[in-house]
Amino acid sequence: EKTGAYDNIISVIDRNMLIFDPKDNDDECFFFKGKKQGRRDLNKKAKKDKTFTFDNIYDADSTNQEIFEGTTKNVVGTLMEGYNCCVFAYGATGAGKTFTMLGAKDKPGIIYLT
Repeated sequence: EKTGAYDNIISVIDRNMLIFDPKDNDDECFFFKGKKQGRRDLNKKAKKDKTFTFDNIYDADSTNQEIFEGTTKNVVGTLMEGYNCCVFAYGATGAGKTFTMLGAKDKPGIIYLT
């Protein structure tokens, strides 16, 4: 995905907020026969530009250690006290859920860190 010519449809605003399918600066206008048009190009799909708020948001640069410390580390103590616990990874196909949970030799995942 990083090497392809794909648009990034997620814009992380801060630790708790993201924008899904953000508007581009070039979405404002388009050119037709060399003349700038003031309206949206109806041949292009309109951007959704939806804002969502979560307890935690991690972008592509986040490490498994950061994700563990922000989501699962506090659950381990509760588990040791005898309570049932579950760590649930949710996301789009190819988003990195399996890697985050399992990791690799040099980058352990949440299961190993627990």
